[in-house]
Amino acid sequence: MKALVIILSILNIQYSISKDLTYSIDGKEYLFKSIEKVMASVQCFKGENVIEDNCTAIKKLNLLTSKDKSKYLPSGGADPGSYLCDKTKGELKVGIAKDESEMLFCQYEDSSFIDVSSLYYRVYFSKK
Repeated sequence: MKALVIILSILNIQYSISKDLTYSIDGKEYLFKSIEKVMASVQCFKGENVIEDNCTAIKKLNLLTSKDKSKYLPSGGADPGSYLCDKTKGELKVGIAKDESEMLFCQYEDSSFIDVSSLYYRVYFSKK
């Protein structure tokens, strides 16, 4: 339980800071922005701190609410973020940062990406 609290604290700190990050996915470089506990590809943001709701990744995120928690319970030890990506009709992709750290993203049909932790946070911890 302590480990879960520590992981969630790290996620909370990570998503509280506005920042731009570059990840390589399938050999191509993509720029991501992280604000308001949402990390997505830059086309999902307008300006410095405004989330744009016309990209598919944000549209799919906005369909998820904490009221859906019981509807989105993975079975058999499946990763909840990966499970949510599948349920929102996305494709899982591994992103590799310049420091060689890895992040799991969900890619949608318009080529927008969202970090699977953003999907997970929205359903299991958000007040929305």
